[in-house]
Amino acid sequence: CQLIFGLCKARRLEDATKVLDEMQANGCNPDIKTWTILFKGHCSTNEVDKTLIIFANMIEKGCEVDADLLDVLVNGFLSQNKAIEEHQVLVKMIETR
Repeated sequence: CQLIFGLCKARRLEDATKVLDEMQANGCNPDIKTWTILFKGHCSTNEVDKTLIIFANMIEKGCEVDADLLDVLVNGFLSQNKAIEEHQVLVKMIETR
């Protein structure tokens, strides 16, 4: 989690994603905090669209969405005037519950 945080803070999002992929490949499933950190990193660099891909991966891995992640997503999409995409993500979250 700390490594992902450091990479995101340094805006090395591709490296953070690679670390996450390696974790998963070695049987270490990221927790919701790790996912949220990655989402925050992408939102802070205006790469909100990439969060949709990450979100799909997260849901596929069976990770539950929490209020913090939801807050990051909503704020990220609204900050870029992408309310339609944000709505689609929310619908997907509700459907997966």
